[in-house]
Amino acid sequence: MKILNSKIIGNSEKHIIILHGLFGMGDNWKSIALRLSNIGNTVHLIDQRNHGKSFWNDKISYELMSKDLFEYFNHFKIKNAIIIGHSMGGKTAMKFALDFPIKVLKLIVVDISPKKYNSSHGEIIEGLLKINFDKVNSRLDVDNYLLNFIPEKGIRQFLMKNLYRLSENKFALRVNIKSISNKINNYYDEISSDKKFLKETIFIKGELSDYIKLDDLKDIKILFPNAKIEIVPNSGHWIHSEKKDYFIDLVSDLLKN
Repeated sequence: MKILNSKIIGNSEKHIIILHGLFGMGDNWKSIALRLSNIGNTVHLIDQRNHGKSFWNDKISYELMSKDLFEYFNHFKIKNAIIIGHSMGGKTAMKFALDFPIKVLKLIVVDISPKKYNSSHGEIIEGLLKINFDKVNSRLDVDNYLLNFIPEKGIRQFLMKNLYRLSENKFALRVNIKSISNKINNYYDEISSDKKFLKETIFIKGELSDYIKLDDLKDIKILFPNAKIEIVPNSGHWIHSEKKDYFIDLVSDLLKN
């Protein structure tokens, strides 16, 4: 069994697991992990399958990603933890909490709901798939190429964190874009279960984001009866980067309760 790659920050007996979103990696959350470790937590920045430095696998589903996390808990002998998941990571976190509730002390889901979503990453996938790494010699070359598909500079910068040097003269991607492209609809799947997660659950919504709608709460409560929604003002989907200080203060308060 392959174990997910992670960066572990802190040495407390109180564990926090952070799960990144699609095309991301645990390292995106390093500055937040440092802040949370400073208030007495051990923070695990997980790379989910096909992302970061974790293993690649053509099989992609939230059931499998939940099991990946279970194996991670067993490997590091983690009895239980608070789980924070953003977007895709939020769906993995929800599935894990429903599958293995004894392992989860509290669930914090960032700007995603259990419902099925429509495809929204077509241009990103097309751009990443079509990069010709035999013809790009610098990050600027990649950025200029991706501009043809992705006009938003912030999104391009986020995606280019996946670039690394395979050799002195050649770049490669850490994200397994081919397998993700083939199974992209699996990432939009609904999270379902015949069980309920009865512990405290907080959904953090960006005020300007439509990933969570306020009328989703009634459906959320079917699986998570004790769920509540916290709204971060003037924030879109990337709450943890757009409103970092506000987000850290909010999560720190939630951890105290």
